[in-house]
Amino acid sequence: MKVELNDVSAYYLKEYSQETENYLLRGEAGSDVLFLLCKESEEDHPEESEMLTRLTQAIGRNPEELAFVAARKEELPPYKRLNKDFSFEYMIAFGIQPSDLGLNIEAKINEIVRMGGRSLLFTRSYRKLEGEQESKADLWRSMQVLFGLKKSK
Repeated sequence: MKVELNDVSAYYLKEYSQETENYLLRGEAGSDVLFLLCKESEEDHPEESEMLTRLTQAIGRNPEELAFVAARKEELPPYKRLNKDFSFEYMIAFGIQPSDLGLNIEAKINEIVRMGGRSLLFTRSYRKLEGEQESKADLWRSMQVLFGLKKSK
């Protein structure tokens, strides 16, 4: 079933439910990039979708070919499940800490973590990024390094 996530066209691939886990997969499960969003409400925010579209285009990817997972914090799937459902090489998590995914690792905001051949980047939620220009700039610098758009220092 085709849906519009504002500017990001996507497909519902499946729904996963367990006692405390429920999330919606949108986009391509085979994508090398997974965007993981902590949703504060059920509604989509056009500004958030616009930001994601700009980010994906800036890293040279087609938004329609990426994978998106959006869930409330209490319903986030564990990393083990994401690892199984997706073949991503890069995961960018907005408003989420590693412990929210059942990971026992330390990760500073906008610092790249390498784990099992994958690169993880944890950043602020859209709402926090929206009002903090320096946080946006930090995220963009990390993404440039992550995707080889700029050499790391």
